[in-house]
Amino acid sequence: MTGDGRPVEEFTAELLAREAFGPLGGVVEIGAVNATGTWRLADVSLGDFLDGHGAEVDVLLAGVRSACAFDSTTMSIAWDLGWLRPHDVTVASLLL
Repeated sequence: MTGDGRPVEEFTAELLAREAFGPLGGVVEIGAVNATGTWRLADVSLGDFLDGHGAEVDVLLAGVRSACAFDSTTMSIAWDLGWLRPHDVTVASLLL
């Protein structure tokens, strides 16, 4: 609702999910860098991090799903964005 009580129609579940999952992807990347124990990004394996911390990431996702009342289709956006799949961690992505 807007300040004057009108419904806000331009906010879709997809837009809200993208706003939630972008920062979550950054948290996962930071966790992967920290778990590696080095600042050499070439040594960071997001796949290894997710293999070892998948249960914790699942808890975070369950919390987001509950807090935001996202359905399964909306939750799939997290996977579609690529943040929760193995990928190279770059300096640019860490600065976002």
